Formats: sequence, C-alpha cells, structure tokens
Amino acid sequence: MKKERKLDDLVWTLKNAVNQDKKCTLLIGAGCSVAAGIPTAADFVEEIKARNPPAYGRATHKTYPHCMAELPPSARRDLIAEFVDQAKINWAHIAIAQLMQHGFVDRVLTVNFDPLVVQACALVGEFPAVYDFAASQLFKPADIPDQAVFHLHGQRSGFRLLHTDEEIEDHAKHLKPVFEDAGRGRMWIVVGYSGENDPVFDYLAAVPQFDNGSPTRTTNLPHRCANVCSSRISTPSTSRAMTRTASS
Repeated sequence: MKKERKLDDLVWTLKNAVNQDKKCTLLIGAGCSVAAGIPTAADFVEEIKARNPPAYGRATHKTYPHCMAELPPSARRDLIAEFVDQAKINWAHIAIAQLMQHGFVDRVLTVNFDPLVVQACALVGEFPAVYDFAASQLFKPADIPDQAVFHLHGQRSGFRLLHTDEEIEDHAKHLKPVFEDAGRGRMWIVVGYSGENDPVFDYLAAVPQFDNGSPTRTTNLPHRCANVCSSRISTPSTSRAMTRTASS
C-alpha cells in the first residue's frame, strides 16, 4: 500500500530519531547531482546520440544501460569523467554533509560516480569512510566506522564503473549484506533516485517490514535539511564558506 509523507513529517522523524539515538541511511541517485552539472541517465543517452550516432543506433533500447553497452569501456569512462570533473557541490550535497555532521545520517549509499558528497563533508570538517563496492565486495559490518559512504556502482576514479544491465545484475547479488546492515535499526530516506536503471531498489521492496517507518522518498532535501540542522550549524563563517563554494 502506497503511503505519502510530507517533508514536515520527514523533518520531525529525523529529529525524533536522533533524540532516541537512532540513525538514518540515505540512498541517493542522479537527481542529487543534476544541479551540480552532471547529466541524468536520460541526458547521457542524448549525449551519446549526439556524439556517437552509430553506437546510439546499435542500441536495441535507447536507454542508459543499452547505449552505454555500445561504447568501449574507455569511452564510457571518458564520458563520465568529463562531467564529473567539472561538477560543483550543490546545496543537496551540503545538506547531506550537515546531516552527517550533526548525527542524523550515518550511512550514505550512492549509485552516483561523483565524489561530491565526500567533498561537501570535507568542507564542514567531516571525513566519512569511503567504500567503492564495485571494486571490492568484501564486507565486514563490525569494521565499518560511525560514518560511511558506499559507492554501490563505483566511482569516477575507481577501477570499475558499472553501466550495463549485465554488469549491474551480476553485481546486484553482492549488495544484499550492505542493505541488510544499512537498514538495521535505522530509518531510510531516498533522494534523487528513480530505480529505473538498476535493481538497487529491489532490495528495499523485498524488505518485509520497516520497524522505523517506510522509506521516505524526497526530491527537495536541501530546504528542509536547513530546518533540521538550523539550531546546530556551526558558525556564520562556516555558512558563508559553504555559500561561496556552492555558488562558485
């Protein structure tokens, strides 16, 4: 049964969770990085259509995984790197960093290749552990520190970037323990992720019960995160520094 939640409900739930010493897992997708200058999956398809019409023409379905499958691995990497290397932190990344800094979020699972969340964390003096799960599927929950960012499909500078249906479906079986650990005793928030191009969301759908409430999906995180953290943001100088970086 579909349940709708307003953002005010999300703010209240986050505040209530931290008061009860509970944390939150954040699952983020391409929607978080669009304003940073990184195209969505559909926009990447248009880039391939314009830059490499033969590859686009060969794709049996004009979708991200099928179009990417028609490019050589080096061309895929170069295409991603071009946009990721020019991207700038946006307010979504800063809001996520603030949520981690103030104890509301302790796990970030991302299907994005960019390092913008980690860069935003460094901006506010937080340095979460970073795991590239495409390069290594070794997973020991007991060894994970209090704050961690998991790149589920790889990262721009990593050894593997997962794009095609075959790559992601083969990789998906390794993700189950990550999701089980990230959901243990935590609430879930999903931001900027449609679930259209990979099976990650299947793991949430397969969970029989969410003791801390059903996963909340939102596309307007930064504005409400300011309300959640308003009484805890460090100093005016820090806020001005973040403003300059976000607008640079």
